[in-house]
Amino acid sequence: MEQLFKKLDSIMMNDIVRKLGGFVCLLILGVSAVAFFIGAGDLFDTGKKTDSAVEADGSGEHGDSEATDEEDMDEEDYDDEEE
Repeated sequence: MEQLFKKLDSIMMNDIVRKLGGFVCLLILGVSAVAFFIGAGDLFDTGKKTDSAVEADGSGEHGDSEATDEEDMDEEDYDDEEE
């Protein structure tokens, strides 16, 4: 068993294996960074689309006509609705 570990150690300390491992590590980091930026860009685009869709629809903070109608109603109007 000890000989097996010595053989594996000599293989893993080989310059080619170390360079290949470093290259694979850098490749994975690069792919992860690209995926992060693509995902973040999609997230920001979704937020911008949602805000612009609400503004274009007219149902934003100031465009909601139902809420303003209820706020403007007097007590008399509420009494008429209950009867």
